[in-house]
Parts: sequence; structure tokens; C-alpha cells
Amino acid sequence: APSIAAQARQPPYQTRAGTAPASAYTSNLGGGGTAASDGTYEKNLIMELCPPGGMKPEPPPDKLRRFQQAIPSLDPDLVCPALLDCLEDGNPWIIRAKALCVMET
Repeated sequence: APSIAAQARQPPYQTRAGTAPASAYTSNLGGGGTAASDGTYEKNLIMELCPPGGMKPEPPPDKLRRFQQAIPSLDPDLVCPALLDCLEDGNPWIIRAKALCVMET
């Protein structure tokens, strides 16, 4: 069976023709410029918050604050799978602990 993270990467819904409408993949990041919709930004953001090293099992407070301020502009369909990847079995406990802290934010 596919993991929860793999299931979360599936398109949010599909039309009768078997394809998700274009609006399912657009992001509401505001005007000006174009944003990558492949989730690279969100994944890098989560990886910065949940690195495998460090002495503490939570991200630094300043990084959590910046993440909290950025939440309204992030696509949850891209952030959630990145967080779920951090919680996958086989990841070090410290990554999983940090991911839980990010989710609590």
C-alpha cells in the first residue's frame, strides 16, 4: 500500500476525463512574478526547519516565526506532503520531532 505521503501527492481531485483541472494546481501567492508549482520551495522550507542535525528536537524559534508568517502564502497541498515525508518510518527521531513542532505551529 502507498504511504500516507505518497497518497497526499496525488492530485486533489479529478474530472471525469481523468485529469485534474488547471485550477487544482495554481497557487494564490499574489501578484507579480511566477512561482514554481512543483513544491520545491515548500520542500526546501520544511527541510530547513527539520534538518537531521542539531542539539534540540525543535526548530529555532526565529525560523518557526518566519514559517508562521509565511503560512498564508503557502500551498497546503505542497507543504503537507513535505511534512509527511519527515514523519516517514526510517527517518531519525529528531527530524520527526521537528516536523511535529512545525505542524503544531
